[in-house]
Amino acid sequence: MAGRSSRNKGARGEREVIQLLQPVVDAVCNDLEQPTLVLRRNADQRFASDQYDIIGLPWLAIEVKRVENLSGINSWWSQVMDATGLYQIPVLFYRQNHKRWNIRTKLPVSVLPGSSLRSHQSGAYPQELVVDMKITEWLTWFEKKLRHELG
Repeated sequence: MAGRSSRNKGARGEREVIQLLQPVVDAVCNDLEQPTLVLRRNADQRFASDQYDIIGLPWLAIEVKRVENLSGINSWWSQVMDATGLYQIPVLFYRQNHKRWNIRTKLPVSVLPGSSLRSHQSGAYPQELVVDMKITEWLTWFEKKLRHELG
């Protein structure tokens, strides 16, 4: 019974995330006079370990975790990184019960010489950073990125 309860909770989390994203997708598609893209739960993911939770935007690999304990965040991040294709952005939506959604993702970094983002090991500048964001911050980024991808 616990397995079914966990799956149901996961499915509810995936539907919640789609409800957050779909209005942004609809508005951007409408503004750009493009056919609306429809986000949906990935029904085939349980049969393959290299697939992610929400499909409809091929440039994003979205994994969703709705849990009470965040101790598994590093393994969830590994899961989404394993499912991410070469030209996709990994996105992990996670939230504890009765709290707001947070997002972990990789974002490109543009830095000037002398920046404090220099790697300690190699002295080189990173091309991407793993960041944790609040949902409001990520939705702002998402809208801009979606406009870029569709425009």
